[in-house]
Amino acid sequence: MALSSSGGALVGAWVVKLNDPGWFLSVGLTVIVCLVLWLGFRWMVWPVEGLIRLMEGLAHSPQTVGPHQLPVTRRDELGQLARLMHQVYITAQRNQTEIGRLRKTLDDRIAQATRTATKALAQMAMRDPLTDLGNRRFLNANFPPLFLSCQAAGDDLHALLIDLDNFKQVNDTFGHGTGDELLVFLASLIRASVRAEDYTVRLGGDEFLVLMPACPADRVTGFARQLQALFHQHIKTALPPRVNADLSIGIASLLADQPAGPQELIEKADERLYAAKRAGKGCTVSA
Repeated sequence: MALSSSGGALVGAWVVKLNDPGWFLSVGLTVIVCLVLWLGFRWMVWPVEGLIRLMEGLAHSPQTVGPHQLPVTRRDELGQLARLMHQVYITAQRNQTEIGRLRKTLDDRIAQATRTATKALAQMAMRDPLTDLGNRRFLNANFPPLFLSCQAAGDDLHALLIDLDNFKQVNDTFGHGTGDELLVFLASLIRASVRAEDYTVRLGGDEFLVLMPACPADRVTGFARQLQALFHQHIKTALPPRVNADLSIGIASLLADQPAGPQELIEKADERLYAAKRAGKGCTVSA
């Protein structure tokens, strides 16, 4: 009986609430607010969060996340933002590709410049700075293979040692500047008189070496005589008569002297050079 009375009271209270317009208004407003919040999350918050996750994926893992996943087809502000982000991403990718291409071009140019500079330095290391002829390093690098090549082919190889007579007198009388000019002139005269296949070396001081592979003996002695004549003619106009500068030349031959190696060929030429000095200077002694 008591239970029936309580149930009746609750039903009565509910009926009274239903007849109250304010209650209906409260319930309706609550439902509308919940619906607006749900729609807001559905259309704005969740898509923005998804867009943020996509952009993070593009920034950290562009290989697995592509820009095509952005909601660029939406017609609202979120779609406009996605399209702008898509354009920024594409532009950044193009710039990155162009930067990579420019970096590769720059690296290639640096490598080429380095190779060119290294080659130039290597060549400079083998040249005499005053006369631009080969130096001893050049001789050590090129003479042994040239000697072996001529020996294997049965070709002759002439070595001419050239020494400037009375060079100390030139330096003492006119100074080292004039002496250097004379060395440069002699080097240019040698360079202009040899063949393309010949080797020219300044051994040091006023001593020069010319290697003439596969050259007839008469042409070698003709070269020596011409060199002495041209140098002597220059001395007449460049220096006073009291300075007796001239050239002494010693010539050795691979076939005639049969040296055991490159150094012995030079020693044979050196012996003949000193024979020319003892003979009164300004002359040539050959095999």
